[in-house]
Amino acid sequence: MSILNSQYEKIYVINLEHRKDRLSKMRTLLDKHHIKYTRFPAINGKKQHIYNHWYQKMISNKHYKIKSPGAFGYLLSFFYILRDAILNNCQQILVLDDDVKLHLNFNDYLNNILFPNNWKLIYYGACHQNHQCQHHLQELGSHSYNVSEFQKLFGKGNIDGSHMIGIHSSIFNELCVLIKKSTYPLDSGPLKDIYSKYPQDCFVIYPYLAIQDLSESDIQDSISSNYSQHFNKRWGWNPKEYL
Repeated sequence: MSILNSQYEKIYVINLEHRKDRLSKMRTLLDKHHIKYTRFPAINGKKQHIYNHWYQKMISNKHYKIKSPGAFGYLLSFFYILRDAILNNCQQILVLDDDVKLHLNFNDYLNNILFPNNWKLIYYGACHQNHQCQHHLQELGSHSYNVSEFQKLFGKGNIDGSHMIGIHSSIFNELCVLIKKSTYPLDSGPLKDIYSKYPQDCFVIYPYLAIQDLSESDIQDSISSNYSQHFNKRWGWNPKEYL
């Protein structure tokens, strides 16, 4: 069994009901790495009652930044994951999207990372805006940096993305409150609020252990190959290192 299963009481994979193709791929990927997980049924933002709720928010607030029903459904999905974790008295949970790709050296890097004693969030992958690569650090293998260290080394850009993230119970309720009142997507709103408030207790694993498949998204419009190259460079991703 993966070391992740000893570090987290529950590992969730967010998956829409109609995306059985993605679940099948995730099953193959996670079984390969001996990761035991629970599928969590994602909230489909395109279902009529969810869509109507999102649309009312969009037209009634010019500052509302959740620009797609998929992003709204994703935000709600995290809220209900947190509710489930609270009901099950979990102390530490890990949440994965169903379109992640894992590093070719995933197990070696994972086993060599020092798991922090006191933490709130752990990003196993991120969309770090305007990332400044430090090749000499990449060659050393993955390491956990608190947010203050990470932004000092790799640039001050926002740490977006939530495709593989650890969440500690000390912020479950706080994050639920932030999600309920958020006018921003999960990563650039509630999660950013947490890591900005607790920069010493939120960590980023780099080189990233996980990135997203940008070719198709249920949250936002899919990204063309040309734009994928742009974002890979902007976020410090090297897709050839992931499978």
